[in-house]
Parts: sequence; C-alpha cells; structure tokens
Amino acid sequence: MQFDYEIYRLDNCVYPVFFLMFSIIALTVFIVGYVRYFRSEVSHRSYVEIAKMIIGLAVILFLMMVQIIPLSRGGIYLLFEKENDAIEITGEIENTFEIPSVGGMKYNVKQNHGSGEGIVIEGTKYYLMTYGDFREGDIVTIKVLPKSKLVLELSSAGY
Repeated sequence: MQFDYEIYRLDNCVYPVFFLMFSIIALTVFIVGYVRYFRSEVSHRSYVEIAKMIIGLAVILFLMMVQIIPLSRGGIYLLFEKENDAIEITGEIENTFEIPSVGGMKYNVKQNHGSGEGIVIEGTKYYLMTYGDFREGDIVTIKVLPKSKLVLELSSAGY
C-alpha cells in the first residue's frame, strides 16, 4: 500500500496551521471586542450577552484545540520533512489501533471517514490511513517519515 505525501502534508499540517491561525485571529478579535464592551459606559449588561460571549470563547478554544492535536502528533514536522527524508523499517506489527477522527492524524476525508489508523513496530507508533489486511504478528516493511512517523508505504517483508 502506498500513501500520498501531499495528502498527509495538507491534512495534517497545512490545513491545521491555516485554521489555527484563523482561530488565533478570531480569539484576538473576540478579546478586543470583550475589552471594549466592558470598558464602554453601558450601565446595563445582560446575562444573555455575557453567556453568548462565553459560548463564543468556548467554541474558539475548542476549534484551536482540534487543530493543535494533529500538529502535536507529528504534523508540525511536515513543515520541514520532505518525502525524500523517508526511511525503511522492517519489523513485526506488535499492535494496531484506530486514531479518532476529531483531532487525529488524517488522510483524505473521503478515505476511512477522515480518521487514521496506526501500527506499533518495535515499540514505536506509526500513523497511516489504513493497515488493510495486515494484522498483529505480520512482518512488514514500511517507508516512514522519521520525525512525523507517517507511513508512506506499507508492504509485506519478503523473507
């Protein structure tokens, strides 16, 4: 199985960075508006208006958190890591796991409902779209980006 580097880069680095910047701008606008609202000479402050502000702040912070998770799982390395940096590793799949679609590593929303999956080889987690027919105990060769741990190619080891 082969996975496209560009899709990894877009879904796990470019889009999260873009939306994180957008969220930071929205948070800045929110804080400026909040400070101006409470510094103004309005004698009557409605609880409904304050509740709307708190809900808006919570939504902005949630959006920021959702974008930070894939970046912190290795997506930020894709700013510097290129496809040519990939290394090959051969080993036994010790464990497989599913990555949640909200805040997880992604590989094209059309594939696998946007969520990713992962494998553990020699105690290290590697992220990919799907591990297909491979199961725990299979000996595989992977082509992986060393810092972000994103798998570009997964194949059976030919012993």
